[in-house]
Amino acid sequence: MVLLILLCFVSPGQIHSQIGSPAHSDAQTAATPLAGEPVGASRCKVCHFAEVEGYAHSAMAHALRRAGQEPTGTVATPSGKITMYSTPTGSWQRLEAEGNVSNYHIDYVIGSGNHASGYLVDIAGHLFQSPVAFYKSRNSYDLAPGYEKTQDPDFTRPVAEGCVFCHAGSALHVSGTDNQYRSPVFPAEGISCERCHGPTGEHLADPRAGTIVNPAKLEPGARDSICEQCHLMGVTRVLNPGREFRDFQPGQRLESTFTTYHDVAPTDAPAGAFKVISHVEQLASGGNIELFIENSRALLHIAREAVVVSGHPRFF
Repeated sequence: MVLLILLCFVSPGQIHSQIGSPAHSDAQTAATPLAGEPVGASRCKVCHFAEVEGYAHSAMAHALRRAGQEPTGTVATPSGKITMYSTPTGSWQRLEAEGNVSNYHIDYVIGSGNHASGYLVDIAGHLFQSPVAFYKSRNSYDLAPGYEKTQDPDFTRPVAEGCVFCHAGSALHVSGTDNQYRSPVFPAEGISCERCHGPTGEHLADPRAGTIVNPAKLEPGARDSICEQCHLMGVTRVLNPGREFRDFQPGQRLESTFTTYHDVAPTDAPAGAFKVISHVEQLASGGNIELFIENSRALLHIAREAVVVSGHPRFF
């Protein structure tokens, strides 16, 4: 299934202003948050209420959150077990292996929960992944992907910037480290408007078309890069020299920040052989490049066609 991206398009209206004119005063007022108003990317809601409210129901908006009272459960491991439990101080996971017992406070839940939820722990400003995940279809815990054949699963897998790039709106990763982060680790937890529209500062100061990225008006390579930054995973991603994942900005081509490599099926592979591929590869796999181009354009608009059922947007 292809995950569709909701884009909050800028109103087509133009605001022409001159210094000292009433229009200029209006723009300055719009750029200055009033007491109690949201700030940053969440301020998009002031002018784009319907779009932001609709997006709030999407999986992307809930791709990462702070842990609360998470489900209880137990997962057996080759050398012991991991027990999930909650206390008034939050959610915890207890690792028992070879006579040793360690308790880890769960700080973040990664994933919207529509299919599965993973867990992150913050140890002295360093993020590590829990070896268990909660699977909605089973309504139970099991080992997280990549841990299935691990003899001694532990909380030692570092969570690098690339691991959270497509789950968090922003992350304060410390350059030159594997998994160290400044506080607050995630200033924006879920994916925000800025992931597809770029920084909002200029638009808040001058709220008119042309002061923020409208993906539908970008050249094809830059337009598709907005989706591909998270939906074209490939086998591996290699950052360009001196670049970090957060350097990518909507309006650029991905190649300016990193290169994505992917496998090519052997020529003698049986037709329909199973292969784990990303959403963009799924779209293109039919061999009809014209259809792929049309689909990529549709991704920029389809979420605006939400049908409101019982007061709640329904996304396709």
